[in-house]
Parts: sequence; structure tokens; C-alpha cells
Amino acid sequence: MGGATARGAKVSVAALGLAVLLVVVVCIPRFATYKAIDPSDVALTPQPNGWFLELDDGSSVGRYSFDNYSYIAYVDEFRGDFDRYPIYGPWIWRLLPSWLAAQTPIENPAVALAAVSLAFLVLGAVALVATSARNGLDRRGQMLVGALYAVSFPMVWYGTSGYVDGPLMATLCMGLFAIQSRRWWLYFLLLPIGFLVKETYILIVPVAVTYQWVRARRTQDWVPTLVGSLVLVAFLWFGIRWMLPTPRTLDWIPRLPRFLWNLSRPEAVGSFLLSCGVVVPCALLEIRRRWRARSTDGATEDLSTDAPAPDADGDAAWREELHLVVGLVMGMLVAIHGFLTAYADGRHAWTMYPFGVILAAIYLQRRLGSTADAPSPAVDGSTPA
Repeated sequence: MGGATARGAKVSVAALGLAVLLVVVVCIPRFATYKAIDPSDVALTPQPNGWFLELDDGSSVGRYSFDNYSYIAYVDEFRGDFDRYPIYGPWIWRLLPSWLAAQTPIENPAVALAAVSLAFLVLGAVALVATSARNGLDRRGQMLVGALYAVSFPMVWYGTSGYVDGPLMATLCMGLFAIQSRRWWLYFLLLPIGFLVKETYILIVPVAVTYQWVRARRTQDWVPTLVGSLVLVAFLWFGIRWMLPTPRTLDWIPRLPRFLWNLSRPEAVGSFLLSCGVVVPCALLEIRRRWRARSTDGATEDLSTDAPAPDADGDAAWREELHLVVGLVMGMLVAIHGFLTAYADGRHAWTMYPFGVILAAIYLQRRLGSTADAPSPAVDGSTPA
């Protein structure tokens, strides 16, 4: 793997500090964007597949979305300060960030939710940098991972502005760390936590199963994780809906007209492209390089050119990071699903970041001319990964 030291490299304290600092700085401009809006002053008018929002005096709420309203109002509901409308599904099932915000001493619910989101995002940065060390990235590569994670459009626009997608990113990063450090107790512990943040966390399951499957010597090495994950996911999915019934929810049925409508919206396409940023294109280039390196005769690309060179580790190099490829693909499917079913924006594409950032950092570090030697990939569990 280009731009890496040994598998399981030492975590850089400098990289951790840089990642945390960048997350805080990047989130400042839109921290608690809607703190001046009191959810109790917002009037809802049901629409066929959503709600129209305005203030009681008839004035516009601007870009204050129903998502913002629901998560912020949920904070007040947990505190017993809101009972104007019920919290509808699926927002009622994404309760963990709002519940945590309600436990803080911060009076303003939007500020409390933003503070919780920022704490999650910092934890996510730490987890992702530590994960990149498990991928063999050296100090320079780990700094690149932290910078790509933090300095991005979705971090600026959605990170602490009143959504739960920031905490979702953090739990995905922590889940990926649990997988690559083989702390399966932590992986299973994070499943209910992630689901209480947002049900999109389900995409961590195929990532975990792929990681184990690639390194398995026998079926028993990965099937228990698959079965255990599916049982727990089913219990969480149906259990939380039984415990928290909702008078109304959106249908989320994919429809071609909605997809075409979203494609016609410059803000939907623009925010999607901005969220992809440099991370997704660079990650796709790294995937392409590894796929081309995968061949029956074990040929792989030379790290400085596009010409194939003999290397017995071509297929192993592809399999080594296959779980990251699966995570990136699952995140892309989430984004496509958003265009098919919802009011699409860049938040849906953000789900690709925990997996794409590491692949992108590998690609960029190699292109920037790292002098570190690439280790021999190992997918049989014989070395840390």
C-alpha cells in the first residue's frame, strides 16, 4: 500500500491534535445556526410527503428545515418544555443526540444539540485517525486523514447546524475503528448506539462482515458476526418502532419522479458534489488502481506510474481494503436512495466519508511522493489490520 509504513502503525499525537483542532474550527461558522428560533413558535402545515413550516406570525423560517425543527424540539420535549406537536417518525426514533443534549446544562436547545454534535465529531476524528494507523498510514498520512475528514463541505454545513448526521458520522468512524481493531464487543455495543442516532448506521454491518470474510479461514470466522448483527438489527428496528409509535411518518418509497425532481434542483446536485469534494474522487481513483492491480497472475501497479509491474500481492492488496470499498459503495447507495425518496442534499453523500477518507489519503499520499515503503498486505489475520 503506497504511502504507508507497517500495518498497525503508531497513532500520531500530532495528527490527533490537528484533526480535533480542525473539526472545532470548521464547525464554528455554523455552530447552532438556528439558536434564535424557538420550536414552540413554529407552525406546521401537513403536506403530502412532508410539512410546510412558518413562524406563528406568518414569517418565513428560511432554511430551517423540518429535520432541524424535529431534533431541536425533541431536546425541549425531553426536558418537558415542548408539547405543541408530537415528534413524528422517523425523527422520533433518532433520539440519542437530542436526549444527550437535554442532559446538558445548556438552556438553548439548538446550542445544546450543537455541542453534543461537536463532541461526537471530535470523537469521530480521533477514531478515524486511529483507524488510519491500523491501515498502516504514517504520521503524514494520518494528518491527511484528519484534514480530509474535518475540512469538508458537509462538516461546515451540516456538522453542528441542527442535524444528527454529525453524530452519525462519528458513530460510523467509531464502528470502523472497532472493526479494524477487532474489538467485536465494541462493534456490537455501537450497533444500538448508532441506531439510536440514525438508522443509516446499518451500513456498518456489511463493512464488518466483509472485513471478517476476507480474513476468514473458515465459515465460522464470519457467520456468527453476520447472524448476530442481523438479529440485533431486527430487534432494534422493530423494537424502537414498537416502543415509540408515531402518528405520522414519511413513506420513503423510491420514486423516479422524485429522483428527476431532485436532479432538477441545483441545491441538491450542488450540495451532493460539494459533499463528495476531493474525498470521493480520490477514493474512487484508489479503488480503480487496486482493481487494476488485481489479476490472475498477481500483477500490480507500480506506485509511481500507471504501468503494471510484477507483484505477488496484487490480489491481497485489493482484498486488504475491500471492507472500505464496501462502505463507500453503501454510502453511495444511501445518497442515491436520498435522491429517490427525500428532499436530497449533501448529508446523504456524507455517509461515504468514514471509508472514503482513508482510501483518499492513501491515494493522495502516494501521489504527493511519500518515501515510505509499502508493506506486504496480509489478509489472513497474521498481522494487525
